[in-house]
Amino acid sequence: MPTIRVDALDGTPISTITAFGCHPVVVGPDVPWTGSDFVGPLRRRVELLRGGVCVFLQGAAGNVLPLEAFMDHDGPQRPMGERMGLEAAHSIADADPVEREVVRLDFGSVTPIALYRKVAAADQPAQALGAARRLVDLPMLAAPTLSELEAELEQREAELVGLRAAGAGRERTNPIRYHVSWLRRMIAHGDGLAQWRTSRGEVWAARVGDCAVVGAPGEIFSEIGREVRERSPFGTTLFAGYCQGILGYVATPEEHPHGGYEPAVAQRGYDHPAPFAPEAAAMIVDAALDALDELAG
Repeated sequence: MPTIRVDALDGTPISTITAFGCHPVVVGPDVPWTGSDFVGPLRRRVELLRGGVCVFLQGAAGNVLPLEAFMDHDGPQRPMGERMGLEAAHSIADADPVEREVVRLDFGSVTPIALYRKVAAADQPAQALGAARRLVDLPMLAAPTLSELEAELEQREAELVGLRAAGAGRERTNPIRYHVSWLRRMIAHGDGLAQWRTSRGEVWAARVGDCAVVGAPGEIFSEIGREVRERSPFGTTLFAGYCQGILGYVATPEEHPHGGYEPAVAQRGYDHPAPFAPEAAAMIVDAALDALDELAG
């Protein structure tokens, strides 16, 4: 797990910043109360081991669920979060942010011996702080025509009427109502819908010493976040999705031919007329790396 350690000069832990890309849905809607899912146990475990405050950033989680998700009882989220907390603490256990030098101490015992100690160097390197942002106009695929939207709306409304007449429950009617609501909103745009081909978002980067954090405006696929981290000029880079507003799912080009929820349907929940085009993934990567290169310079 990519993690940043922040300590005082005397070694006192101030904060641990970590990021992981996974929907926090170990526990599902059958559990009738809300909670932090695996995130709370993760943070508590890190704070117990390290001290200070643990800050968790949701990573590129667009296509990642827990191996066992939407459990119908409370409890399974705790061992997952605690195990992730161990990984976060382990990743920075030896990553001392303070420059140290080795000093020799003479020690008298039965025979003279020398002891060596690591102490904070008098001159510490400057901990550079900085931020950069890039605005990107993410392209979308062509929107459906008004006639196509109207035809689908007619079909969906008829399906909804049939389900209600048959006494169907919310688990069957809600998905249809989801589509009906989106179709009505898109039709209301009229002829202007065809010209709606981009959605503007902000990609930002922040530098903290020799580490960096990147934020992107959407439910970003894991592979996109991993590419940014691997190509970053910084030793440790955290990638956070869901920043500066959530524009929707951004899938990898390789995923588009398979269709499915994220690359083909999810845009309806974000009030977009069409999914993001395959090239949107590379645009986010390029914008993030450009901002990181600026900060590294």
